[in-house]
Amino acid sequence: MVEPGGASVNKEGAGKPEGARRKPRPRRRRRPARPAATDPGLSDLERQAEKLRNDLRELLMKIYQERAEGQASSKELSASLDVIFSLELSKDANSPDSTPGNGELDITIPSAKVLLSDLKKVVDEIATEREVFRAGHVHCFWCQSSACEHSLPPGEAFVFTGYSPTGLPEWEEFPAWLLARKDERVESLYRRPPALIPSFVRGSDLKANQLRVFGRASRSYNILAQVAAGFLRIREPESGESRQVAFTLQAVETRGKRGDVRLDMNLVGVVGDGKQLADVLSEAIDDRLARVLHSGTKELKELESLIRQAGRARKRKVRRSTALLSDDLERVASIVTRMEKGLSRIHRQRTRRTKHAEDHGVRGGRPIAKAQEDVRGVDPSKILLDRRTGAFIVLGPRSRVHVFSAEGKHVTSLNLTGDKVERRMVTKRWRPASRVEGRHFLSAIEERESQDEES
Repeated sequence: MVEPGGASVNKEGAGKPEGARRKPRPRRRRRPARPAATDPGLSDLERQAEKLRNDLRELLMKIYQERAEGQASSKELSASLDVIFSLELSKDANSPDSTPGNGELDITIPSAKVLLSDLKKVVDEIATEREVFRAGHVHCFWCQSSACEHSLPPGEAFVFTGYSPTGLPEWEEFPAWLLARKDERVESLYRRPPALIPSFVRGSDLKANQLRVFGRASRSYNILAQVAAGFLRIREPESGESRQVAFTLQAVETRGKRGDVRLDMNLVGVVGDGKQLADVLSEAIDDRLARVLHSGTKELKELESLIRQAGRARKRKVRRSTALLSDDLERVASIVTRMEKGLSRIHRQRTRRTKHAEDHGVRGGRPIAKAQEDVRGVDPSKILLDRRTGAFIVLGPRSRVHVFSAEGKHVTSLNLTGDKVERRMVTKRWRPASRVEGRHFLSAIEERESQDEES
């Protein structure tokens, strides 16, 4: 449209020459967003990393929950998913976030679809590893489970002796197994006190009869070496009852779909009505086996770290999955052999001591004789209550600990260091007795003492 005089007029407004720019509107200044409440000591990068960590954990939990639906084996896993992994992101050439090299950084961020696929693989791998390896159990290839009835020894005297052709775990009473191996030490089992005899076995011998189709060549669960041993004298803190148990210590290899190696030390044994030996050890007076187990586990985990590092280096060079080499297998065998020697030292100590002297060595004195003396002048804050049994715990001087029934009857006494007492408090096995509970307990003690004097 042209006005008289040749001036061009825009449709939006008259009188403005054609091509003239509109005056820009002033932009509103955005108020800076309030930062989330975080540790003021963190830098900006650390705060971003913390947010990324929390978001990633939440996403992994959702993936895990989706995976667990309809799968009974997955529901047995822990409710919390503490994931420690090294994630190699897949390359996605079609990703819009790909940035060409510009002399600074060449970063390729995969698309959301590819990233989600990678995370699902990670969760699936971790969950699968945990389902295959279950502490205190031996994997059954026949049932394809580590929670079936075949995965546990049928009694206190049984040890794992290998797999059947169809992948069933086989168990045998420890004395009979020693006789079959023509081990002359079997006679020591029937001495007083009985000896603790360990016997080393290579993993290849455990799978000698196992067919390949039933897991003989499996790397998802592979027993590399073990020590079968018996008999261990365990005194349960709750009842004070002494029990003789056999057990199996195994170095186990498991691997995920990416070929990452995981090495675990597995203690297999049952006490009484089916309690896991590992659980009883944490409460038992004699903790020498626990010390041997801790030392071997530490060495095995250090070897696992070295194998993983070497495996990643090999992947970068020749692009093949991580595998245990003959040197690795020998190092595992050396670790288990050292554990066998550690158990033998317990055997030698026992043969030099009488049962009475051994109790002194484990307990560090005669706390039983001090029970009544310690309870008479006990500070109310030193009276605890066992949540499981309802027994009262009296903390005496010099690490003495006395166990009494609710009726004031003395059950047993032992020596426990402060850290062991603290562990039972932290796990809420023990709790401080209330004032009312403490008064009732002390009244029961006084009543029992008066009954004893009258009798």
